[in-house]
This record gives sequence, C-alpha cells and structure tokens, in this order.
Amino acid sequence: MDSARVRRGTFIFKGLLYDIARATLIGFNPAGSFDEKNMKEFYLDPGNWKLTVTFNRFDNLRVQGSPTDKDRLLLDSLKRPFRDSIRGAVATHLPTEQWEKEQLRIDSLYILQHPNSWLAATLLAGYSYQAISFPSLEVLYDRLPPAIRNSGPGQEIKTKVDQEKYLAIGRTAYDFHALTAGGDSIRLKDLKGRKYILLDFWASWCIPCRQCTPAVKRLREKYRDDLEIISISLKDTDSSWRAAIAKDKMDWPQVLSASIAGHYYVTTIPALVLIDKEGKIAGKYDGWYRGGTFQDLEKELARGIPVAGKR
Repeated sequence: MDSARVRRGTFIFKGLLYDIARATLIGFNPAGSFDEKNMKEFYLDPGNWKLTVTFNRFDNLRVQGSPTDKDRLLLDSLKRPFRDSIRGAVATHLPTEQWEKEQLRIDSLYILQHPNSWLAATLLAGYSYQAISFPSLEVLYDRLPPAIRNSGPGQEIKTKVDQEKYLAIGRTAYDFHALTAGGDSIRLKDLKGRKYILLDFWASWCIPCRQCTPAVKRLREKYRDDLEIISISLKDTDSSWRAAIAKDKMDWPQVLSASIAGHYYVTTIPALVLIDKEGKIAGKYDGWYRGGTFQDLEKELARGIPVAGKR
C-alpha cells in the first residue's frame, strides 16, 4: 500500500515490481473520504508506466506501458454490451445465476482465445474450472507459454492440474505413515480392505473446522463398524493442536502433519477426502476441493456403508 498527493494535476508512485501486479487506485476528496466513482482496479507490468485518470470518473482510467492492463480493457469491452443491456429496471430483476453465467461465458471465451495473456491465466487460476466447463484443465495449462506457466497464476493452475490428476476419483490414495497424538503408529495401507477411511483436514485455529467436528462425530458413530476417521491438522502448533483435541473430545486418530496435507493438495480447510476399502479416492468434499458438500459426503457414505448395527 502506498499513497501520493495530487499536485497540479499529477502524482507519482515509485517502487519495484518483480512480476505483474493487480492494483487498486483510490482517490480521496478534500474531506478525506471516497466512493465507488473514485476507485478502480487495474494491472501493472514491471517497468515505467503512465496512469491517466479523472476525479469522479475512475472508470476511464488508462495505463500506458502495461500490456496486461490493455488486456483488462479488452475483457471489459467484451463485457460492456451485456452490462449496458441490463442497466436500469431490467438489471434489478435479473437473476444472479443468469448474471454469473454470462460473466463465466465471456471469461471462458477470453481464456480460450488469449492463451498468451497473463490475465487469462489469472482468470483460470481464480475459478473452479468446472464452473467454466472446460474439457481439460491440463490441455489449457499446456497451451500457456513458459513465462506464464512459471508465474504465480501459472503455478496455481499447475497445482489444480496435479490435484485433478493425482486425486481423481478411483485413483489410489497416497499412502502415509505417521504417529498419532497418542503415540501410536498409523499407516493408510494397513487399513486397506477393512474399512472406508475419511481424512479430515483441519487446524485448531480454523473456526469452520471446529464447527464441523460435531458432524464428523455423528458420522463416526453412525458408521462406526465400517468407517475409520483420521483427522490431520496442518499449520498448527503441538500445544494448540493437543488442547483443541482435548476440548472438542476428538477421540479418534489425530495426526499433525503439513506434509500429508501437501500430498493431498490441501490448501484450504476444512477439507475431507473419502477413501474406499480398496484404497482408492471415493470423494473430495469442502475446502479447496470444491468437489462436494458435507451432504454429498453423507449420501456417498449411505450408498456404500451400512449403518452400524443394521447389517
């Protein structure tokens, strides 16, 4: 974050950029406040650039010397006809789903038609690609030039490609060997053929994770004969982890390991991975995966596992 005063109609920002950056310019009035008319998001490429903007009309902001911002203007021009067509009373009655669907359609066309664009890679990295209905994320990634593949958005896309490849439904789950909070040794392959396994990725500081614990307990009790739950905490301290386990009465195998989470491509928690008796991925739920909801998990369990005591 930086600031500059406007003197005689000009202002100057100085600094170093090592990669393309998304920026937001906010103009304050003499009273020290601002509104949406004086706020605009744009993109800066490393180098020298000139920004032209008019107070109370930030929508007309232009950046000379930033090819990526030219891409922003191009994408904005593609969306403008739709936005203009729904202004006024029509816009107030337009379903949110229809608005989002049209935005996705335009973004998807831009991504397909501009594989050399850093902005296209940013759009692709930011979306769950299934929402845009591309046939193959890996094919799109392979079309990117090396410079974009190595960029921040490119690396995010690569992570999604790997997640799709190595955590595909029906693929053999990554085997791990770890010590539990109680000091016992646990290995995934030792449970193969005996029970379904639910990997519960969480952390003591994660409020949504802690809120999920009662539901995880109910699943454990309901399917106790055929379901083993292993909770794996990441980015946690040993003392906080153990305190949360005790407070929430999590009396099933508990593991502290960022490494295991990495092998399952977990970057957002809570996240749940269901593994069948053959040791294969059966489902991915919540968190970063966006593969399904907790309700979807319950439906999957109901299809494959008898309720305890009702065989």
